Amino acid sequence: MADLNLPAMAKALEASGLYRVLRKLGARAALPVPDGEKVRTGLFVDVETTGLDPRGDEIIELAMIPFTYGHDGTVYAVLEPFHGYRQPAKPIPEEITALTGIDDAMVEGQAIDAEASPPSPRPRPWSSPTTPPLIAASSNGPILSFAPSPGPVR
Repeated sequence: MADLNLPAMAKALEASGLYRVLRKLGARAALPVPDGEKVRTGLFVDVETTGLDPRGDEIIELAMIPFTYGHDGTVYAVLEPFHGYRQPAKPIPEEITALTGIDDAMVEGQAIDAEASPPSPRPRPWSSPTTPPLIAASSNGPILSFAPSPGPVR
């Protein structure tokens, strides 16, 4: 692959109008926190499931990325991420595999290890009910929410 011109290939694919090429983001260096800035901790959570019924469908993938941010929303640091797959009791439906790209072979024998996940955001001493940690959640359903956490995630 060293002799392939990947940027040119991506440009050609996009120019055709038939493709949209996504580029992988690289690691980002932490930004210095200004003097006196109170830093908060947020957690981006992405959950993939076998469907939308919370009574019968199961989590098959969990990804979490903790980050620190300031009052104005500036993200200062992206911390150690967590990712895990989980084998459900039943086979993953074809429509879920088409949507998420996750199939039975990827989750076979997998379990999400809660002990390996990053620490949950905790309220800081300067926090108040109006400035709790931020939880940003995404799922394979039509849900995307950015909401203050009611407190520590357990």
